[in-house]
Amino acid sequence: MTWARYGVSGCGYAAPCMECFGARLRAERARREWSQLQVGALVGVDQATVSRWEGGRSLPPDVKLPQLAAFLGLADAEVYRLRFGVEPPGAEPTSGADVPAAGADA
Repeated sequence: MTWARYGVSGCGYAAPCMECFGARLRAERARREWSQLQVGALVGVDQATVSRWEGGRSLPPDVKLPQLAAFLGLADAEVYRLRFGVEPPGAEPTSGADVPAAGADA
């Protein structure tokens, strides 16, 4: 992932990271000057849910990933990796160049 593009550092863990996902979502929302309410309307959730995602208190369910991918300007597979920390089922493994290595600040 291009964490620097969003002004956040990846935690370096392969497992899902609520804080990293939330930071990325928050940074993109701020860049676009959207409110949490607007993002929620796009994705089909309420403002409080977006707040929980951004605050690292929960992660979105997989059914919301296509809408989040569109909002974040990422391929569905990239959002899947960000959300779940693994490659999507049936996807070709990445070279690791776009996924932070464990213990690395990407």
